[in-house]
Amino acid sequence: MPSFRMPRFRRPPMLGTRKRKIADWASIALLIAYLLVCCALFFALVQPTFEGNSNVRVGADSASYYQIADTLRLSSSGAGLVALVTVAGSSLGPVLLALVLRNALWIALFDVCLFVCSIWVASRIQGVNPWIFAVFLAFNAETAASILTLNKEIFALFAMVLFVYYIYSRKRSVILLSVILLFSLFARWEQAAIVIIFLAFSRKNSYFASRPKLTIFIILIGLSLAYPLMLHSSQVDLSGYTTQAEGGHAIVVLNTLQSHYAYFLAVIPKILMDILGKLATPSYFLSQYWTEDFNDLQNQFIVHSQALATSVVCVAVLVRKRWKFKYPIPYLAALYLIITAINPFVQPRYEYPVFVLLCLELARTNEPTDCSPVRKESEA
Repeated sequence: MPSFRMPRFRRPPMLGTRKRKIADWASIALLIAYLLVCCALFFALVQPTFEGNSNVRVGADSASYYQIADTLRLSSSGAGLVALVTVAGSSLGPVLLALVLRNALWIALFDVCLFVCSIWVASRIQGVNPWIFAVFLAFNAETAASILTLNKEIFALFAMVLFVYYIYSRKRSVILLSVILLFSLFARWEQAAIVIIFLAFSRKNSYFASRPKLTIFIILIGLSLAYPLMLHSSQVDLSGYTTQAEGGHAIVVLNTLQSHYAYFLAVIPKILMDILGKLATPSYFLSQYWTEDFNDLQNQFIVHSQALATSVVCVAVLVRKRWKFKYPIPYLAALYLIITAINPFVQPRYEYPVFVLLCLELARTNEPTDCSPVRKESEA
């Protein structure tokens, strides 16, 4: 069977070298307007909070990252950076950014640059309209939060777009892969691990390269066996990881299943819960939602926007019949969902990279069979 390698394409034109369509110009105008709105929101909401003049919360964990950075700066030791990457999560990227740039304005400018670079990289991916991709991203409020604040999602966005470019590259650069792994680690160690797993199973001449469903089955069984062993192992401390678990009776039951070698039974419900978040419990919005603190924009608006946006793009990919594992982007998205759903807590924000991947798939201007087959249709 042919390996999981992309066909060789002609290099796509640089931005600005092809004749613009009216839709492209409209998308560019919308993108510029979007960045101007983000700029206004920064000075209205984020900067006052950074200066201590407001208690509005836009970034999920920005305050914690600044605090960790201040502690490390006072200790004048780099040894503490190693402790920022643990099983429970990674804070390496945001903390390093806070150590280097220090100021919320400089950090926001860095985020804007990384966002624009992501759009430019998307323009280099065969068949992807970068302006449509940017517009799709803008519909998710988590994107604005990633541009405005100290966070992990901006690293996740850039690393994921760069990785898709790498998959489709005619020549695969070790330097480019190193950059992808570094920025993935800056986001979450799980994202770096998923990149390695994807490449390991799709390498040239691999038995699994043309068998993505078998790969998913093996990973699922592997997680079902590994999680309980690590949970009860004295060599691996998951206490900080499991104490983050929260939610109703359903998540408790599913976590119990996966702790007893049955993650394969819990995986689909947990994926749906990660995608939908509180949208899966409409009663929450009819009662409890209106009693909570609306200064916490992250939990009261942004997280729900992420859940809604991811749900919409998932349905759109299914309706357009593009969620087929023989295509690399949907296959990578499926791997990401399966591996991250083993988290004992429900957090739609962690699935932001999946949203990015599906936006790339929807931003295609040609059919998947013309731009990203793992195997030719005649061989399917």
